[in-house]
Amino acid sequence: YRMKSLLILSFFSFYSSSAQDLNETTGALTLPNPRDCANRIKHTQFNGHNYFFSWEYDLTKDLKVDWVTGRNICRRHCMDLVSVETREENEFIKQRMINGLIRFFWTSGRKCNFDGCDRADLQPSIVNGWFWAGSDVRLGS
Repeated sequence: YRMKSLLILSFFSFYSSSAQDLNETTGALTLPNPRDCANRIKHTQFNGHNYFFSWEYDLTKDLKVDWVTGRNICRRHCMDLVSVETREENEFIKQRMINGLIRFFWTSGRKCNFDGCDRADLQPSIVNGWFWAGSDVRLGS
């Protein structure tokens, strides 16, 4: 099953290799680390998905990073940035944000801008090329 997270619902740890650090700053995707995956923190479950809220964890509550770094930190822990796919999930996350006094966070939403994105059903890509990277579900589908 899939671990949902945000960067602000994202998982963080101190980096142990310079290659890992380089991936997190160059846009390359980070591979999962089995030890970090086994030790990931799960704050709660909602509709069968686990969530880690970085603002609820002392080591990460004030950490701010860009989208690629946030996604790679999640991936390192066998998670991904959150894919908000239902109104119920949106309300669940919104309430956690209100309770935690959080104003914004990263989601896994992204625009298709790589090989294969020239498909007719994704055109124009500025409208039809958006998807949840964490679940591979097209936005608006």
